[in-house]
Amino acid sequence: MSWIGLTDKNTALFHMAGLDSSAAPHRACAPAQLLPRGTLMLETGIPAHDRPQTLLRFHHLHPWERGLSLQSLPDGAMVLVITQGDTVSHTVLHHGLIGQGHRLRVTYVWDAPARAGHLSIKAIGTGQHYLKAVHMPVPLSLGDLQAVFQSSRNVENWGALDPEVTFLALSDRPQPVGPMPTLAPDLPILTSQGYRPLDHVERGDLIVTPTREQVPVLANLRFRAPARGSFRPVRLRAPYFGLQRNITVAPDQRLCASGSDVEFLFGSPCVLVPARHLVNGVSASYADSGPLATWHQLLLPGSHAMIGAGAKLQSLYLGRMRRHAPKVAVSLLAGYDRSRLPEHASPPYPVLRPFEAVTLVQHRAA
Repeated sequence: MSWIGLTDKNTALFHMAGLDSSAAPHRACAPAQLLPRGTLMLETGIPAHDRPQTLLRFHHLHPWERGLSLQSLPDGAMVLVITQGDTVSHTVLHHGLIGQGHRLRVTYVWDAPARAGHLSIKAIGTGQHYLKAVHMPVPLSLGDLQAVFQSSRNVENWGALDPEVTFLALSDRPQPVGPMPTLAPDLPILTSQGYRPLDHVERGDLIVTPTREQVPVLANLRFRAPARGSFRPVRLRAPYFGLQRNITVAPDQRLCASGSDVEFLFGSPCVLVPARHLVNGVSASYADSGPLATWHQLLLPGSHAMIGAGAKLQSLYLGRMRRHAPKVAVSLLAGYDRSRLPEHASPPYPVLRPFEAVTLVQHRAA
C-alpha cells in the first residue's frame, strides 16, 4: 500500500488497498480508526487577495473533538493546526512567496510512533524548498480522511478544500519531499553502450552528454506519485525538440534548446524550457493516465544534460541540498552518504517563462 486517496475537480478516490489495487473498495472507516503515519500532499496557487486562505479543513466534535486546518497567509506563511482531543498543535512555516504566479506543493508527513513529522513547501517551477519539523505529531482519523476524499466539490456540505487547490492526495506511509524524478521509466537514455530504457540504467553506468562527454550515474531515483498537478504526464511528440520518438515526462522536466534562433531570441547559446510551457496540443499535450504515475531521474556529478530519445534533457538538480541535513533526510536521497552527494552549481542558462517558450515554439513552427 502507499497512495490511498486522491481528489481533484474530477476525481474522488479512496481505497485502503491502494489506488492502483483491483481489490474491492474498503468499507466505511470509523472515526476511531487511526492512521498512525502517512502523508497529505496538495498543490495550490496563491490568490490575489490579502486575506488568509484555508486550503484544507475538517473539524468534528463527536465522538471526540478532532480536526485539521491548513491555512495560507498573505505574508508568505503556511499554518497547520491539528486537534486531537485535548491536544492542539500549531506549526508555522514561513516561505516568503507572495503574489500571484506562484504555485506550491504543500506536504504534511507524520509518523506518530516515531514522534516525528514535517511540513514541506516546494515552489513548483523554481525548486525553492522550505521545511519545518513537526514535533510529536498525532495520528489522524481514517474516517475523517475518507470523508474528505470520497466527497465531491459539488456536494452542498463540501467545504474541506479551497478552489485554488489542484489536487489533494493521501498516503499511508511517509513520502519523500524535495527534488523529484520527472522522466518516464521507458525513456531511452543514451549511454556509452547505446540507448537503454531509463529504468534499466544503473549506478556506475556512463551517460553520454550532448557535448559527447561521458559521466557516471550516481543514482537512479524512482518515485510513484499522484498523476495530477506537477506530476501529470506530458506527452512530447517527435520530431519536435529533436525527438526520434514520442516520450513522456512530468511538467517540471526541463528541455535544453539551442541553435541560432535561440541565440537570436534570447541572447544565450542555450535555454532551459519546462515541459509544462510547451503544452499546445500539437507538439506537446497532457496524456491520459490512471491515478498514479511512476517517474525516474538520474543523479549525475554535475548539472549535466542527457540525451533522451534524441532530445537534450536536464538531469536531477540538487543545488546545495547536501549542506542541509534535514532536507536530505526527508528526500529520496535519505540513506545516502551526505558527504558524497554532489553539489550542483546553478544552471548557466536561463529558464524560459511561459510566453518565451510559446515564442520559441511558434518561431520554430513558422
